[in-house]
Amino acid sequence: KALVNMKVLNLHTNPEVEGDVCVFSKAGKLKSLKLAFDEKVYGDISCLKDLNLDTFAMTYTKISGDLSDLSHMTNLKALYLSGTNITGDISALSGLTNLEELTLSDPEMDGSKFYGDLTSLDNLKKLKRVAIYNTKATNCKHFQEIHPDIEGGCSEESKSTVTDTNVESEKIIGKGQGISIGVPKEEGPLDSNGP
Repeated sequence: KALVNMKVLNLHTNPEVEGDVCVFSKAGKLKSLKLAFDEKVYGDISCLKDLNLDTFAMTYTKISGDLSDLSHMTNLKALYLSGTNITGDISALSGLTNLEELTLSDPEMDGSKFYGDLTSLDNLKKLKRVAIYNTKATNCKHFQEIHPDIEGGCSEESKSTVTDTNVESEKIIGKGQGISIGVPKEEGPLDSNGP
């Protein structure tokens, strides 16, 4: 009940955040939900059927569902779903004509989570930044011809479109290459009398 009037929630890259995304299902005034890089966030996005967000940033969370569960969010300007448990046909996003930023990738590298024909996104004329990689999407060349002015695209190279902005976030959760998070090793022997 207390979330009914919330308009913006930005708690991304906060390792203390955890819980079911469905707690926001009745937050009808919510426009921006950013919980990216919060790996303890989970839930099926079908519960968000009553929301029409402008921004949905859930990269590297444990949310699940189908892309079609977002097709009603026609106000979406930014959609970040890489590294989630969401699957589906990319054509489900064809009605999101306000989209300016889109990231979809399958971190498992087999590309099976996202699939479909990118020609279905020809009408998304407002796209500015896109990173679609490690997917089973087809017609990438056509997509890039139709959207010649976007930053990024639909190839492995498009990863740099979001990588630069997410490097620090990935370091915090230990997703960056060669990065480990932990307690530094002590120099020399430990004192047996305790700390």
